[in-house]
Amino acid sequence: MFDVREAERSEDTRDYQAVIKLLLNHGANPNNATTSSPSWISPLMLATRCGNLETTKILLEHGASPSLHYAAYTNGYGSALDEWQSSLKMACYFESPERESMIDLPLQYGAEVNLENAMSETLLFAFIDGKFDDSIDLIRELRKRGAVVNYLNINYNTPLHLCQ
Repeated sequence: MFDVREAERSEDTRDYQAVIKLLLNHGANPNNATTSSPSWISPLMLATRCGNLETTKILLEHGASPSLHYAAYTNGYGSALDEWQSSLKMACYFESPERESMIDLPLQYGAEVNLENAMSETLLFAFIDGKFDDSIDLIRELRKRGAVVNYLNINYNTPLHLCQ
């Protein structure tokens, strides 16, 4: 049985690449996700979260959608937004010298650097608060790839408004 905890260790994910190719070549849907769960994750999100560039590439080559995303709400849809994720956002969390490659790969397959969550906030909003030691570098990387700095959220704020 496939164990996510085992797969998240980089030395173990290499063993799964041949299996991933075999399953995809036999019709496995790379966009399958458990939608009944409030926090489902697609195979592509898992690969980018783990920082596995080769698995990410295999999934994208076999039709995985870099546009799939989910949002989790406090009390159901329309209430306070707790979290939202996409493969591109998960690539941004990856702390490694290869982060640039992990960001570029989904973008090459159509991921949107200015994808909005339910609050009309983009990745710049998500990383502007400085929760990461390298938030400034990450913001530079996103800006270099087309992130809009004057994007308005539903409260008519831009990322600059969050810098208080």
